[in-house]
Amino acid sequence: KEKKVRANIYLKDWELGHIIQYNDTVDSHWDQGQGWLWDDTVLHLGANAGMTDKLTLQVSGFLLDS
Repeated sequence: KEKKVRANIYLKDWELGHIIQYNDTVDSHWDQGQGWLWDDTVLHLGANAGMTDKLTLQVSGFLLDS
């Protein structure tokens, strides 16, 4: 059975007002190119309360066992 996953990759460095939350953790201060990979059990969201665009690339799919 394949595991459902979502990748979230930052296309710009963090700026004031940009956040990501997963489960009970709020994260900020990332660098361009960093990101996260979650399975379908992790609650997550992103928000932009800043004055500049928050650009991310999100890809959903399946992680196959090797």
